[in-house]
Amino acid sequence: MPQRLLIIEDDPVSRELLSVLLAVEGFDVLLAESGEEALQQLRSDAVDVILTDMQMPGISGAELAGKLRTVCGKKIRLFAMSASQPQDAALAGYDGFLLKPFDGAMFSKAIAGGTESIQQKQPALDDLLNKTVYGKMAASMKPEQLREIYTVCLEDSRRRIANMGKLSAAGDDAGFRGEAHAIKGACSMLGAVRLAAMAAAMESGGIKGLGGA
Repeated sequence: MPQRLLIIEDDPVSRELLSVLLAVEGFDVLLAESGEEALQQLRSDAVDVILTDMQMPGISGAELAGKLRTVCGKKIRLFAMSASQPQDAALAGYDGFLLKPFDGAMFSKAIAGGTESIQQKQPALDDLLNKTVYGKMAASMKPEQLREIYTVCLEDSRRRIANMGKLSAAGDDAGFRGEAHAIKGACSMLGAVRLAAMAAAMESGGIKGLGGA
């Protein structure tokens, strides 16, 4: 019987991609858009493993881990993921951490290996697209599904970039960095190397960093 996995991810592109990749690994996948939605869902749906993003609006991080343990008990396997390395304190209560990008096989390895941190070797920025990531995805889904995911990611990135312009004009640095982080996470999972790197630089530099561009 396949393990039942709940993925908690607020970014729709990353959520859809993880759903496909981990279903291929044999998991029975459930989805939640937020910590609050996950806690409500878990009151009626039992799961074996939970994989949650670390940076989400509302409940997240160590606070979410504590609430998930309260609802599900200590036997649940609980893993965190993010496009940035969190502080150790934020990982309290989790059984392991995966740095985006990662694939289904890496997640299965993390579950088999217990408490650990899994990080995929970062590719050089010589290509627009990480061919290894693309190859694994192409082997995991139908061509039309793969095309749709990349199309959705590009459209979402365009929307977020346009919003970053508005946030920059309004002086909203936190909102600006948040949009950059979302782009970085989704593009990392899809192997869009250069776009992910540019988003990472904007997240790190914030609005002030634009002055050096």
